[in-house]
Amino acid sequence: MDKNKAIVCREPELRKKAASLRLLLLEKEHSLLSLMSEICMDECRLKDFFKVKVEPRVGHLKKRLENLKFLVLGYKEAASKSAKENTILDPLQEKELKRLYRNLAKIYHPDCRKDNEEKKFFLSRMKEINEAFINRDLNALRSMFKKSAREIEGEKSALWIVESLKEEIKITESVISVYIGKLADLRKSKRYSLMNLDQKDLDLEISKMETELRREIEVYSSILYGRNKNK
Repeated sequence: MDKNKAIVCREPELRKKAASLRLLLLEKEHSLLSLMSEICMDECRLKDFFKVKVEPRVGHLKKRLENLKFLVLGYKEAASKSAKENTILDPLQEKELKRLYRNLAKIYHPDCRKDNEEKKFFLSRMKEINEAFINRDLNALRSMFKKSAREIEGEKSALWIVESLKEEIKITESVISVYIGKLADLRKSKRYSLMNLDQKDLDLEISKMETELRREIEVYSSILYGRNKNK
């Protein structure tokens, strides 16, 4: 029996393997989302903590220092802006959005699968597709359509799908490792440790911040004063 015939004979086995890998990929993606959510919650807690406990004491000093830096250096430090993405699509993009949605719905519709376990994967993917369509996220649908070729048996062989799913799982695990590192770094940071201090120690740390900010203010003030004096 040649190699191609051997692969064809293994097709049912490989399709079953692909179904199992799709569920594993879904599990990894859920772990990643959970990890990202945990980081987001910690960052929100940290932001609220600084807003209530730290900024009332050092906020005016930070603003004064920023203004002095602008006067001395001629620029302001970049501020984070939360710009809302433009979701208005032109007619051609709107047509592509609908076409991609219809195609993806055919590919991932859970009713096409009899196995209840495998339906979990397809239900999850359809949820992502519906959310992208509602949000008019054309790029997300494009990405999902490309991904579908690596996840679902179509023109590609089951063997190719199995290898592609393995690669997707490997990539997702690498991203999980990155975010585990980010969460660890966040929780080891000096800023994060302030949330665990009692009020006495927190006051001491804030006093150190005030001292450092005032020192920087003096440095920039002296530079600005010397520059104006020489004019």
